[in-house]
Amino acid sequence: MPTTETWYSGLIEPTETERRFCNALMKVKAINARDYPNWESRLLDPDANPMPHMRAQRQARNDCQGQSLANGEEKRQWYVTGKMWQMADIYAYNASEYFGRPQNVGRDQGTSIQSGVGVLTRGLGAIGVAPGLPLESDWPYDSYERSSSNFARRASAVDIDQTWVSEHGELPDWEGMLVGLAAGGSGHIGTYWPPRWSQIGARRLMDTLPRGGGGHATEIIWAVRIDGVWYLVVWNSHGDQYYLMSRKCYEQLQRTQAQPFGGYLLLPDKPEERFVDWRRESPWTRKAT
Repeated sequence: MPTTETWYSGLIEPTETERRFCNALMKVKAINARDYPNWESRLLDPDANPMPHMRAQRQARNDCQGQSLANGEEKRQWYVTGKMWQMADIYAYNASEYFGRPQNVGRDQGTSIQSGVGVLTRGLGAIGVAPGLPLESDWPYDSYERSSSNFARRASAVDIDQTWVSEHGELPDWEGMLVGLAAGGSGHIGTYWPPRWSQIGARRLMDTLPRGGGGHATEIIWAVRIDGVWYLVVWNSHGDQYYLMSRKCYEQLQRTQAQPFGGYLLLPDKPEERFVDWRRESPWTRKAT
């Protein structure tokens, strides 16, 4: 069914320099289910599910990429620490503008997936800002910077929370994405927008990849099993919390690596060790087995 929502998008295609830079830094070559035994139990554990702790996002600018970047950080933070703080969406947007080109700050013309990955993995070295994001309490959403010099001054002084991304790689195959989510990762993706929605229960389903329109960034944060079938949970910034994505749609996305916008699997540090620790400590694992 056609969408009737009013939305901002703002995702732009990367420059060739951004694309080469991001791809050259990829460390995740593959993610294998055998390294994460009974990974399904992690996705089925209600205590591991980040969704109840995440808030509905509603963008008021062309900052979908910054919003999705912060959503992924919140999910990984939950996985690593068992706590979740709201990260600064608008810092993520401003910083991604700066990463692309300092003169882009304040133009509100959108950013690329690759610039966001750079903010989390490399930081803003030219002004001495570490990888990661501040808390939203330290950089409120209504404090979008219009000046690159003002942004650089504020960014150099704000407390940057450590990055929750240790490594990134290309979008894996279907099982690899499910395992990656169980291992604490997220999928930072760009698609054309709007889609033609399908429906599953009360939730909108992206069952076919959009082939035209504007660009929009969202974050694959989790997966749910409905009537024995897995669906990806994709956090959105249009006030609707999330939509579901089918295997068919994801495989269309993965086949081209989310071109022309790009998409990446982002993982926290020591994913295998952390997964083993969870299995050892989780009462859900003992119950499930």
